[in-house]
Amino acid sequence: MRLYRILFYFFILISLSLPLTEVRANATPRCLKNLVLTFYDDSYLDQALNMHRVYQSTWSPIKSELRSRARKVPELMYTEGKKQRPNPLDYPMNSQEAERILIDVLYMQFQETLNNFNIMNRDNIRDMFNYVRARQQSKIDACLKSSR
Repeated sequence: MRLYRILFYFFILISLSLPLTEVRANATPRCLKNLVLTFYDDSYLDQALNMHRVYQSTWSPIKSELRSRARKVPELMYTEGKKQRPNPLDYPMNSQEAERILIDVLYMQFQETLNNFNIMNRDNIRDMFNYVRARQQSKIDACLKSSR
C-alpha cells in the first residue's frame, strides 16, 4: 500500500513539473487551413502580377509554387508561435497575434517564391502581396473572429 502511495505522489509531482505549454492545446481554427490553401487565389494573383508587369510566362509556375508552399504554412505558423511566450496559437488563441504570424509567414513564402523567379524589388513584392491580402482580408477576419 505504501508503495502505491509513493508512486501516486511521484506521478503527481512529475505531472505538475511539466511545462504548461506542453499541456495546452493548439487553438488554431480549422477555417485557417482552408484560408491558407486558398489565399493565393488565381484571379487575385493574375491581377497583382499584371499590375507589376511580371512576365505572363511565369504566372503559372509562380502560382504552382505558391500552392505548394501554402501546405507548409500551418507548420511554419506553429514554429513561429512556439517562439513566443505564451504561444498565441495555444488556447485561448490571441487572434491579433495569430493574424500577424499568418501574414508574416504568407509574405515570407510569397517573397521567396517571387525571388526564385528573379523578381527582387521589395516594394513591388510588398505591393503585390498587399493587393492579394486586401482581397482576402474579410476571410481572414471572419476566420479569426470565429475562434474568439
